[in-house]
Amino acid sequence: MRRAKLFIVWGVTVALLFGIAAWTSAAPFRSDSAQWRALEPPGGSVRALAASPHFDLDHILLAATATGLYRSSNAGQTWITLGPGPSGPLTDVRKIVPSPAYPSDGTLFILARNYPPDHWAVLRSVDGGATWQGVWSGSAAFDLAVSPAYAVDRNVFLVATGLTRNRLYLSSDGGATWQLAGDPGDDLDVTRVAVSPNYPVDHTLFLAGDDEIGEDRDDRTVHGHRHRDVLQRNAVEQDLHVLDTVDRHTRLADIALDTGMIRVITAMGGEVE
Repeated sequence: MRRAKLFIVWGVTVALLFGIAAWTSAAPFRSDSAQWRALEPPGGSVRALAASPHFDLDHILLAATATGLYRSSNAGQTWITLGPGPSGPLTDVRKIVPSPAYPSDGTLFILARNYPPDHWAVLRSVDGGATWQGVWSGSAAFDLAVSPAYAVDRNVFLVATGLTRNRLYLSSDGGATWQLAGDPGDDLDVTRVAVSPNYPVDHTLFLAGDDEIGEDRDDRTVHGHRHRDVLQRNAVEQDLHVLDTVDRHTRLADIALDTGMIRVITAMGGEVE
């Protein structure tokens, strides 16, 4: 029977967790000098893993397995069970997102599948995972992220199924309400979102997904644009070209590349266009 593995390095020592991998050290990692040992959170294969934003101080890891959510305060040596959700045990969590101020505000977000059956849900805890509140539910979701300045702006980003394709949704009140965050265009079926580490200043998000325009080429496209009007780049020299603006937003355009699709959305006045 195949067993998934999770790895952690502590200083110059590497710990093996059941289903995940991570590393931390004052020196660059060298595989030839690492020593590995097994750590196993309850429940078998780990489906989601997150470290505290202040792991260097609190040594907190959060893991999700088929039996629930768990927290370790000693880098995976021992684990305690976190609370169930409002509809019962959280046995299919696919992403754990701590608030950047998690050590002080105790805020966690999780993306759970089949909660309830055949639905996805976003749940929030403000007490370190002891209790949970549902803040979103829908037929499918793919990614979840929070602003680096969540303590101030309360921004949460969710990639979920829309009417015709996957879309990016924004909550600016910690998940209480949601709205569409701009529109990257009919040709992008969003699957992933990444937030700039300098988001409070540059208000930049990155989206990745399938390029519906490129489906007949059986490939994907990389898109991006920030603080510029539509321009044409030399596709021969740079393998890039701008396709168009989106919904007359001159700060949101597309640059195509053969291998995947990323689109950049910038914000005005702290709110996504």
